[in-house]
Amino acid sequence: MLEEIKLTKAHASGNDFIFILENLFLNENQILRICDRNFGIGCDQLLIFRKQITIDNSRHLYFDVYNSDSSMAGMCGNAMRCIVGLFLNENEHIFVNISDNLVKLSRENNFAWVQMPEIKIEKDFINIGNLHKVFVIDDLNIVDKNSSSEYNKSYVKILKNDEIFIATIERGAGETYACGSGICASVYYCRVNNLISSNKIKIHTKGTEKSEFYGKSDEIFIEINKNQTTLIGNWNIVARDIKFLI
Repeated sequence: MLEEIKLTKAHASGNDFIFILENLFLNENQILRICDRNFGIGCDQLLIFRKQITIDNSRHLYFDVYNSDSSMAGMCGNAMRCIVGLFLNENEHIFVNISDNLVKLSRENNFAWVQMPEIKIEKDFINIGNLHKVFVIDDLNIVDKNSSSEYNKSYVKILKNDEIFIATIERGAGETYACGSGICASVYYCRVNNLISSNKIKIHTKGTEKSEFYGKSDEIFIEINKNQTTLIGNWNIVARDIKFLI
């Protein structure tokens, strides 16, 4: 007997997500089928709500995040933008916990503000809840689209002192239209290596470019202060209460 569950789909700059807003436990095959773009709904990441508690008068939400290959992710910045759209009213804030990583979310002027975990350097990698390796390039045609099983790869082309283009190949999901944590890691890498000097950077990705084709407002900015980055951007709720047989 198949069970009917309800899904919500959203995206941030084309980086798309499915949300299950009830505390369900799914097996690997079920996760794979939901994420499959041919046999399911399709997404880059699946987020499952676990619980909500109140700490010092602030709401704390707990989610598990799965890549489309069913592996777990330690962070997902763009999904946080969508959570702002799903859960927050103007000028509200909440905290989200993912794999012991804490993110503060707020909604201002109809933009999501995502205060990401502090960045740590681990040899050649940048850790912002998940591992990233950043490559600065002049030609976007040389992007290696093969995924790593260990880390995300971000390819950066510097356009101006306060504008960059980023392409990210995610562990467990492959090439995405945008990657929130990859964007933050890339800006941090460029700042510490003196490739940019502005504290507020406008981000271009395949997703921001394609959004223009559909006439959707879609902007991404990063504010950076030492090893703290804040991801600022829009979100789009695609569909609510999709009935899915599992």
